[in-house]
Amino acid sequence: MLTTVVLAIQLAVVSSAAFSAIYEQSSGELIVVYASRFASIEKALESRSHSRWVDNPKVIRVENGTIVAMVHGEGGPCFNAVGAHLRSVLK
Repeated sequence: MLTTVVLAIQLAVVSSAAFSAIYEQSSGELIVVYASRFASIEKALESRSHSRWVDNPKVIRVENGTIVAMVHGEGGPCFNAVGAHLRSVLK
């Protein structure tokens, strides 16, 4: 959970708006959602440099301009539904 708090603080520092939420699947596993609207497209693109979030099967990352959103979890119906929702909203 400390990683969640640290990332949320980092997003708030470099962005003009940030959001985080934690959901619990029926299995008890947690799904963490982060979203940030960066001040510039350059800052949004810089966020890709955090390698643990890129090409990670436990992360769904969606980008649209200055907005970056990520869902982190172990898979499952809630993880997939939140990821699908973000993809539809941020396309």
